[in-house]
Amino acid sequence: MRFLVLLLAGCALVSKSKPIDVHYFSPTAPTQTVTAPSTSVSRGRLRLARVIASSHLRYRIVQRESAVELSLYDTRRWSETPERYVRRSLERALFEMRDLDEATGGSAVALDVDVLAFEEVRRPAHRGRVQLRYRLRDDRDVVATGVITAERDVRAAPFDAVVEAIGGALDDATSRLADAVLEHMPPTTP
Repeated sequence: MRFLVLLLAGCALVSKSKPIDVHYFSPTAPTQTVTAPSTSVSRGRLRLARVIASSHLRYRIVQRESAVELSLYDTRRWSETPERYVRRSLERALFEMRDLDEATGGSAVALDVDVLAFEEVRRPAHRGRVQLRYRLRDDRDVVATGVITAERDVRAAPFDAVVEAIGGALDDATSRLADAVLEHMPPTTP
């Protein structure tokens, strides 16, 4: 009996199995044209502080089966982590597309963002979803908080359409978050 167990274990160690074919995706185009802000008057100084993602949002792409069930793809991964995509999209939305000056310290208003969802939703409709919780704060107080959820329909069968839907939801969520920040920025003094 012992010989049979050793023989089977040896076969498992030396047998060749098909390698896992991992595919990497990016929800954003590698080169994007940025339109300059409409005016040169600053709407204030903002520091994009902490951007972190929920612990399940790493390189493996998440799919949501229901309100309470998530799973991770084995062979489909992001080329970067979701918080990096969110940070880059927020930088573009806040500092390139709107008239905010980027601050790195001092008494500027700070924005903290938690990435709650960056996923494919399977039911009730096939969509890409991005959900961001934000907190805008100054040196003493929290100025504004909220949660922004953006969804885009998946319009085709290939998985690229899922990635495009998540990318569209990302653009929508960060644009809406940038608008919310502008609404709550303290008035600038000339």
